[in-house]
Amino acid sequence: MIEIFRIFVQQANLIYELPVMLLVVLTGITTFFIDGGQMKAKNLNRERMWARTIGLIYIVGGISLRLLLIVLSRYFSL
Repeated sequence: MIEIFRIFVQQANLIYELPVMLLVVLTGITTFFIDGGQMKAKNLNRERMWARTIGLIYIVGGISLRLLLIVLSRYFSL
């Protein structure tokens, strides 16, 4: 079972490298600021809240996932 998890972490680490993380974080920043600003200009407050929430999830989740994969890969010494 541990070997399967090690292979999974290794493959995820190969896929989710720095450029992919930056793409996810930039998507979150765009959603947070640009989409949120457009919703504010149109006075769509509920949609603005959702756009900002989703943007924050992308930003925090993208960085957290990369850091988690780095820690797990060091733990399993891949």
